Amino acid sequence: APHKTPKPCNVLPTWNHLWYVVYLWVYTMALIGVLTLWPTCADWLGRKLAVALAGPWLLILPCLLLAAWRLVLFPAFPSTHALFGDWYNHADHATAFLIGFLLAKQEGIWRNVERQRWVALMAAAACFSAFILVRAGLFAPSSTLRWFAASAYGCYQWLAIAAVLGFARRHLTADSPARRYLTDAIFPYYIVHQTAIIVIAHQLHDSGLRAGIEAAIVILGTALTCVATYEVVRRIAWLRPLFGLRAVPRTVARMEQHQPA
Repeated sequence: APHKTPKPCNVLPTWNHLWYVVYLWVYTMALIGVLTLWPTCADWLGRKLAVALAGPWLLILPCLLLAAWRLVLFPAFPSTHALFGDWYNHADHATAFLIGFLLAKQEGIWRNVERQRWVALMAAAACFSAFILVRAGLFAPSSTLRWFAASAYGCYQWLAIAAVLGFARRHLTADSPARRYLTDAIFPYYIVHQTAIIVIAHQLHDSGLRAGIEAAIVILGTALTCVATYEVVRRIAWLRPLFGLRAVPRTVARMEQHQPA
């Protein structure tokens, strides 16, 4: 049989999962520009948005908006993570970015999220299940079914976020050494995790191990790689900024602030 050249799964160089950082940087720069021209707009818009999302509308309106992006933009602009021309992802992610920024200091919204955490969780589970069942091909394809699946996906996005925030507000408000440690560690973990997954999975290729054992090795190996990388990076001054850490550790900066003049 003629030899077939394997199709590459990736084309380098590329930013892979770090597209998220690029998009977040663009949104942040745009927001800084707006706030420079209109410094009070964030507080004003935040109060208006908090009123609009009072009561059940907290779960309903964002669901409708994200579902609309999925229905209208996704068919014409499939996800590329290429920054330019990626209009569905920009609408989707910028919406979440702005909602979070504008509502972060609105205490009434946080109480509302906490109250509706169980509703959000159950609705998110229902929407995700519906989307997966359609994607699994258990039903005859139709335009109505595609519309339903797209709507379920858009709703699930917001409902899952609301559920996570609601339960966090209820159970994880206290500070702790673990929370402070992970607050700094999470971004280096994010940077490293995909590379660790790919390298470990590649080494396990054709190993003959059972799927469950391979999965356990990949998960454990990725977790250990993330922890080890962070422990090394946070101790090397010139590496810290490259992994999103402060140039000076927070504890050192705090000690310097409290030293007498």
